[in-house]
Amino acid sequence: MISQGDILLLGGISSATQVGLYGVAKKLAYGILRITDPMSQSIYPQLSLLISNQKIREAVIMLKSLSLLLGIAMLFVVTTGILFADPLISFFFGKEYLGSVSAFYMLLLSAAFSAGMFWSTPMIQSLGMVNYRLVI
Repeated sequence: MISQGDILLLGGISSATQVGLYGVAKKLAYGILRITDPMSQSIYPQLSLLISNQKIREAVIMLKSLSLLLGIAMLFVVTTGILFADPLISFFFGKEYLGSVSAFYMLLLSAAFSAGMFWSTPMIQSLGMVNYRLVI
């Protein structure tokens, strides 16, 4: 329910057509998170080790390097997505879903931001601040 909460909420205030267009845009835009989700799981052990050994500087360097690398990749993905939104949606879903382009732009930017912050959950867990995430 949490991962589909936005669709449920939109379904309560909008038409089935709008929900369908939003769903298509979300599937295509959030596809880039398939790259970063495994990264957040894989850096947790290393990040925890660095923090427990008080090697904060090394942890910061690691996160900056990974964020820069991922930022460059996300810039390419966002630029490509914005330039080729119409052909991408037409190819993957059909021309009848071109109404989802504007939602795709917003969700693509949101997904790119989320991908850039892939390290936040492992960092919060490594610092033992899991309750902080619940408060936010």
